[in-house]
Amino acid sequence: MLETINNLLGAIDDFVWGVPLIVLILATGIYLTIRVKCLQISKLPRAIHYMFHSESEDLDGEVSSFAALCTALSATIGTGNIVGVATAIVAGGPGALFWMWIAAFLGTATKYAEGLLAVKYRTVAEENAKKAAEEAQKKAEEILAKAQKEAEEKRAEAQKQLEEVQAMQKRLESQLTKTEFAAKKVKVKAVKGVKKSVKVNWKSVEGADGYVIEYAKKANFKGKKTVTVSASRKAKTIKRLSAKKTYYVRVKVYKVVDNEKVYTAYSAKKKVRTK
Repeated sequence: MLETINNLLGAIDDFVWGVPLIVLILATGIYLTIRVKCLQISKLPRAIHYMFHSESEDLDGEVSSFAALCTALSATIGTGNIVGVATAIVAGGPGALFWMWIAAFLGTATKYAEGLLAVKYRTVAEENAKKAAEEAQKKAEEILAKAQKEAEEKRAEAQKQLEEVQAMQKRLESQLTKTEFAAKKVKVKAVKGVKKSVKVNWKSVEGADGYVIEYAKKANFKGKKTVTVSASRKAKTIKRLSAKKTYYVRVKVYKVVDNEKVYTAYSAKKKVRTK
């Protein structure tokens, strides 16, 4: 089985790389050499000139002719070219080198024609280019939308954190205000008993929203009664009391902070007798 496959491949190899291929390569080279008017010789001085002088050396990204030649040769010449020459000389004698020169001379026209036709009939796939541009634009829009969304989320998060900090700061300021105000104390300047009344005078407290006056017949303020006055007042007469009775009076002050009344401690109680 393996011998059969080997014989088949050998027959195909002899046919492909035999006389038909040699005739085809040489015939094509001769035909194209005639059609291009022996370009290998007629254009040789010009080719040598452009090997070292580029037509446009000042353009950005321009590759020199010599660099282009070296790139082309590096992609064309390999170990097969070196070993192939030695193998041909060993197999066919020195005469093989002559026919290799002839094939290379005629192959120059074939190579020129191949490159010329490739450049002349190359086309730009407009639909593919348009599709690629649309995809690139779509991708750019998606990236932009994603970036905008992330920026918006970060902005919202930053705004939320700012609001939380502001709320905390407000609570701390409120608590500080409550603490500072609760530490204050109203001072009663005088308590005077008049006919069935008691007149109370006190020293105003800065920032107060109102005053609370408590009075009772007992020193422990059991059964006390309360009178509330505005912050603009500095005195209050408590009327409709019993004549010739002893009363105990004290005053505290309050301030409204965050809809909550904050009270100070009571003043020292005062003892007074009505007339």
